[in-house]
Amino acid sequence: SSPVRPLPLPSPSSGDGDIHEDFCTVCRRSGQLLMCDTCSRVYHLDCLDPPLKTIPKGMWICPKCQDQILKKEEAIPWPGTLAIVHSYIAYKEAKEEEKQKLMKWSSELKVEREQLEQRVKQLSNSITKCMETKNTILAHQKEMQLSLDKVKHLIRLIQAFNFNQALLETEVRDVRVQDATLTAVTPGSAASPGSNPVEKQKLENSSVSSKQEEQQTGGAAEGDDSVQPNSTVLTKCPGGGVGV
Repeated sequence: SSPVRPLPLPSPSSGDGDIHEDFCTVCRRSGQLLMCDTCSRVYHLDCLDPPLKTIPKGMWICPKCQDQILKKEEAIPWPGTLAIVHSYIAYKEAKEEEKQKLMKWSSELKVEREQLEQRVKQLSNSITKCMETKNTILAHQKEMQLSLDKVKHLIRLIQAFNFNQALLETEVRDVRVQDATLTAVTPGSAASPGSNPVEKQKLENSSVSSKQEEQQTGGAAEGDDSVQPNSTVLTKCPGGGVGV
């Protein structure tokens, strides 16, 4: 069994120290003894009637003192009894004051807890709203990125089209310059007429055209010569007019 310890109260003010007996009142043996707070008797827990299993809390009065109180007899004179009673009263007052402080502190903690719970609820709502706003912003950002990619692709297509158009115009301009250069070249120039197939074809076409023009010019001249005698003959015809 656990050791029996007296209640932590101030010792009697008689100046004689602890006046409790050293042996159990029932069995007259030493050991772990429970002291009465109103007399000098001590008891084993097992020697009490009924026996105790644990040390009682607070002030404890032995059975004999209880009987004397019930019989309204004078208690055994003990110089430290009054001091113990006052100490017990002070102890109870201190405990009651401590209890009040603890209850007040508990109430304050309860109020603070409610405030913290309310604050946590507000923070949770704020976090939820922030997450919703974040998701909305991310969705808008994704849509804007898709639109931006489409615009970039369209710009690349326009740039490619403009580049191809400029390249085509450059090629056409180069061909025109080349044609003008070939047209301006004379037979006595340093460039050989047959060196370029295009120039050769153009020269052949020019020669054929010149020959055709000469033939047409010669045919027209011969036709004029053949017509003039006939017209002369017709004018000399005796009919006075031109015969058809």
